[in-house]
Amino acid sequence: MNLTLIKGHIVLVERPEEPLMSLKDLAMDAFYHPERGGQLSAESSIKTTTNPPAFGCTFVDLTVDIALCKVTINRILNVHDSGHILNPLLAEGQVHGGMGMGIGWALFEEMIIDAKSGVVRNPNLLDYKMPTMPDLPQLESAFVEINEPAIRIRT
Repeated sequence: MNLTLIKGHIVLVERPEEPLMSLKDLAMDAFYHPERGGQLSAESSIKTTTNPPAFGCTFVDLTVDIALCKVTINRILNVHDSGHILNPLLAEGQVHGGMGMGIGWALFEEMIIDAKSGVVRNPNLLDYKMPTMPDLPQLESAFVEINEPAIRIRT
């Protein structure tokens, strides 16, 4: 039996006009009734002639206290061209996690180098200072979906 997916429905390749079931129904059945089958997996590929760049930008509102040598990030907005977002909550979590790591790298970490040997004294993640929620400002993210005509899929 040769199956394919058309507009969210599983169909026989020989009879594409007769949907067997929706992909949603298949996924729900596979999740709630694992005894009926194995792991649900799918594979697809596309060959493009171009590779359009992805764009992103970050806007930061910060306060610098020169006398105290202190930087305070008041608000940060990260905007991404990430293509078609399948899970907005997960995408937002990924971006917020990346912003937290970037803030930690910029404000809390330092690379300690031995003055005599030039060897990095903290070369691993044991000394990584990830900020906690009280250390972070208001994190905001936005996603832009642009129709890229150079390729046959949405970006």
